[in-house]
Amino acid sequence: MKVENNHLTGEFLYTNLRGFNLKGQLTAFIKENTLFLQQLFLDSKNFYLIGQGTLERKEGKLSFLGQVKPIKKRNFLMEAVNFKGSATVELPRVYLTAYVEEPKIRVVEQEIVNLTGIIRGEGKLFKSLVARGDFTNGELELHAEYQIIPENLLTFSYRNLRITEKAFKLKEKVNAVFEGEGVLRFKEKKLKVSGVSRNILVGKDTFGEGSFEFNYILGKEGKLTAYLSNHGDIRLKINLGKGGIKGEVYGENYSFSFKELTGKITGKVNFEKTKDKMFAEFSGNLANLSYREVVLPQINFEGYFKNSQLVAALSGRGLKARLRGKPDDLNIELALKNFRLRHRSGELIVPSGAFILQAQGKHLKGKGNFTGLNISSQGVRLVSSGKIRFKKDEHLYLDLTGDLSVFYKDKVIDESLRYAFGVNKNLIDLKGASKRTRLRLNYRIDQKKGSFGGEYAAKKAFLSFWGKIKDRKLFAEGKVRLKVLGDYVNLRGNLEVEKDYARVKLQPYRYRGKLISYNFEGLQIVKKGAEISVLFRGLETEFMKRPLLTISEAKGQGTLKGIQLSPLKLKGIVEGSLNLGYREELFVYSKGRINLTLLSKNMASLIRSELDGRVDYEFWMRGKEFRLVATTKEIVRIRSAYFYEPFIGAINLEVEPNSLMFSMVNWFKSGYLNAYAIAKDYKNFNVIFQFERVPVKYYTKELKVALLADGKGKVGVKNFKKINFELNTAFDGSVRILKIPEAKGKKETKLPLELILNTEFKTKTGLSVKLPEGRLFTALSGKVYGRYPDVNYDILVQVKSGKVSYFGKDFIVKGGKLELRKKDEEEERYVDLELNTWEEPYKIFLKVKGELENPEVYYFSEPPLSRRDILLRLIGGGGNNAVLPVATALSQELEQVGAFKGTLERLFDVKIGIGVQTTPTGELGAAIDLRKRISRLFSIKYRLSTLKDKRATYWEVEARPPLDADVGFHFFLYSDETREYRLGYRKEFNF
Repeated sequence: MKVENNHLTGEFLYTNLRGFNLKGQLTAFIKENTLFLQQLFLDSKNFYLIGQGTLERKEGKLSFLGQVKPIKKRNFLMEAVNFKGSATVELPRVYLTAYVEEPKIRVVEQEIVNLTGIIRGEGKLFKSLVARGDFTNGELELHAEYQIIPENLLTFSYRNLRITEKAFKLKEKVNAVFEGEGVLRFKEKKLKVSGVSRNILVGKDTFGEGSFEFNYILGKEGKLTAYLSNHGDIRLKINLGKGGIKGEVYGENYSFSFKELTGKITGKVNFEKTKDKMFAEFSGNLANLSYREVVLPQINFEGYFKNSQLVAALSGRGLKARLRGKPDDLNIELALKNFRLRHRSGELIVPSGAFILQAQGKHLKGKGNFTGLNISSQGVRLVSSGKIRFKKDEHLYLDLTGDLSVFYKDKVIDESLRYAFGVNKNLIDLKGASKRTRLRLNYRIDQKKGSFGGEYAAKKAFLSFWGKIKDRKLFAEGKVRLKVLGDYVNLRGNLEVEKDYARVKLQPYRYRGKLISYNFEGLQIVKKGAEISVLFRGLETEFMKRPLLTISEAKGQGTLKGIQLSPLKLKGIVEGSLNLGYREELFVYSKGRINLTLLSKNMASLIRSELDGRVDYEFWMRGKEFRLVATTKEIVRIRSAYFYEPFIGAINLEVEPNSLMFSMVNWFKSGYLNAYAIAKDYKNFNVIFQFERVPVKYYTKELKVALLADGKGKVGVKNFKKINFELNTAFDGSVRILKIPEAKGKKETKLPLELILNTEFKTKTGLSVKLPEGRLFTALSGKVYGRYPDVNYDILVQVKSGKVSYFGKDFIVKGGKLELRKKDEEEERYVDLELNTWEEPYKIFLKVKGELENPEVYYFSEPPLSRRDILLRLIGGGGNNAVLPVATALSQELEQVGAFKGTLERLFDVKIGIGVQTTPTGELGAAIDLRKRISRLFSIKYRLSTLKDKRATYWEVEARPPLDADVGFHFFLYSDETREYRLGYRKEFNF
């Protein structure tokens, strides 16, 4: 230091034990009691300062400016910090205020710019020195307090410290805002920093909360603990030392996502890393796994990583896997047993499978086999077994062979389809064949072209398609042949795809069937970019060459997310409009009237009814939601083949997915039929019905029935697959049997659903039955129950009275019954009838009893006659077109007369023949022949017949000449007094 004329100049150097050096230069002068500091210059490795001011004995004022020099490290950059301020001296205290500017701080690749603040300091000579500062750049807020004397302690807090992926050199987007605090104890060389963030974004995932705490002894060791929450917890503990790091990571129900894989992880990882080794041991499970809406089973895992070697085992329901090797040379063994994957629209099941994979860098190869692979979705089910081999390096090599069966709603579409799929460098080849199907695909990857085709044949359908692929263009054509109502329908169409353009086109088709005909004018769907256009050209239908329904042309515009067609007009049996569209789901709206009058005109021969009236309807559907309302605002008039008088009716119907309301009322002249249903499910409901004095009729060529019925019942529907029909009815009326039904072979009846019957019936007063042989008055009761068509029944027909005729005789029915029973495989048909007739002066009594097909007949007379005489008196002519088995029983009894035929032949020296005759019209009668040979050349025959035809009773004279040839002359004299001559010749030839 140099002093001249009260002027001070000089230089100084300050050094401490920590290696801190501070150089200084001073220029000042003293005037009276005041020191005027002209310039104070301080310079060190990290900063410099220039100051000036005045200082009296105990007070003074200083101003200064300076700069903290730039710091540049590998992952840290701080540009020069400029500061400017002033100080006030009030000995022994000093007060300091400074304004600070920091242009840029960069940590790794993240920057904090334009940071400014104010520092305020306070000190007491040789006792204390404290500096406090507040800094901000509009977002970040930083507060610090530095106790230089006596503690040498730095404390700080911060808010809105934004951390992004640039701070970690990550490609995944990271965004988090932290706030926290810290303390640095220079004497103890201890640092402690903590922080918390309540909104952390990593990629597309948002974490609810994160926090950390870092404790570090400078130059020695430290400990970091961190916590992260996202519908689960992750806890991290890391110990830092000179030799390396050691730590533990624990996660519990921690939600994660990797591309399209999501789930929750619970597990623990212990790890240790030094210069010489890296070791990690892990265990845990992955739950709630899903990939692209595919639900994966829970996976349990355990293993370790040591010296670049990985050993791990995975297990789950139906799955076991083992991994061994280095990350760039890894062997994987995978075994599946009853493995199952679920999707919202389907399921995959692998009963058995085994695979071996080997990954070496970019090279991958493997092989395996599977049996019973079962894939099901929306009613379609694929079942396959096969073998697979593949190799991937610069090119892909793949061989997959197996058998495939296809089912739709448990119905076989195709089975035993042998397929082979291969990839050989640039060639893709697919072949498939079965009894029904042919498939073929060839594609050159390097040339970007290929061809494909196939066909499928079923009982009522045939499909074939073919096409080509070139660059990004695809063209395909196809045709389908369907059997509809006994006739074949052919449809053709094509498909074109090129980049953002696609077109589907169905060609017009005209179909002429036996009952239904239609003109389909065509359909076209075009996609250009995101825009879609639809053109429906219309449809006309006919029934038995009569116009039935016409649907007008419609156009539509939209995108894949939504499209709307212009309203379609409906004409014919339905008069109204139809709106179709799609916005995330299909929606339909239609409103109009069903013309019952026109419907019955076109289809009266099928429904056997004539209707006059209309039904108003309104239908709305969006996705799985829908609503249907149908009602008759005016009375409908009905003539039906099932009722023998016309009647009027009305209906009301409301259907929604969770409700069903239905009511129907029909009025007859003196009766009614009502039905209603109220349910919470339109697939499961009961229709309750009640009727009184309903005039029912049933007419065929063989049978005519007219009844007046009362009763009630219920129709129960279960999921449209099962119907329970219950009925309890009482009726009176008449039945006319015109002809005995011809016996028909048993035809198996198949219904598209299960029908269960439970019916009981009876007559109130009686039933009049008119038979071909007469008339009966009966009472009927019984029940029919069981699964159709193999129903059980128990029916009793009580015959109260009647009059019938057999063999030309009239019989009075005094009483009887007919019992019909069937239960499972056992069936009984039993008859018991009592009849009588008169043959003056005799009264004859009959009783027919036993099985309906082969009953026994009992008979006697008053006064008593022999068995033979009674039969000959009973069989006097008539026909056998009868329902009751009386005639059959008498005919069988007549054959027993032959037992006493021999006695008559010996007594009268004649040949007697007794038999039964029938005519083309079905008439049945008895015939008795008496033949007497007069000599070798002449014989006489007399036939007595009970048939009405007089030519059935006649005399015959036969004369034969004495020749070797078999020649005969016949003369006939009939009971109607007509005559006939015949000449017969018969010769045997030996050649």
